[in-house]
Amino acid sequence: MNMRVIPAIRLTRAIRLIPAVVCIGAALTACNLAEGDWQQATAANTLTAYQAFLQKHPDSRHADNARGRILALQDEQAWNTARAANSIAGYQDYLKTESGGVHVGEAKYQITALQRADAWKAIQNDASAASLQSFLLKYPQGLESNEARARLKAAN
Repeated sequence: MNMRVIPAIRLTRAIRLIPAVVCIGAALTACNLAEGDWQQATAANTLTAYQAFLQKHPDSRHADNARGRILALQDEQAWNTARAANSIAGYQDYLKTESGGVHVGEAKYQITALQRADAWKAIQNDASAASLQSFLLKYPQGLESNEARARLKAAN
């Protein structure tokens, strides 16, 4: 074989490999970019950071984690709003927007506690045995319920 033909064959093979090498390099760069962006998003730990990550890297291996963090942060934000309002309407809003949220049980408890407190205030002007018993039928547990039982016992 001619010595000049061998380098030409090697050059032809090398040229054929260039697209594959470029693709591999681009994939590695994209992967590194996604990893760096994920690290930034987790360091910021904000809705905006995770949403920006998903816009740039919707198919990243971290995409599901980003979606989960978005849901968790939205839930926490809604819960903080409900707690700040500390009203029946505020907790009901939380239940409407975050029906599968982490704080659903606590929101329901707070609604009942606020309703019980309102009902207790309402019977203070009529603390008859009948109104206390009616209150206890509706609200058998809680601080006000303990007070209603104590008043009934004292009346007997």
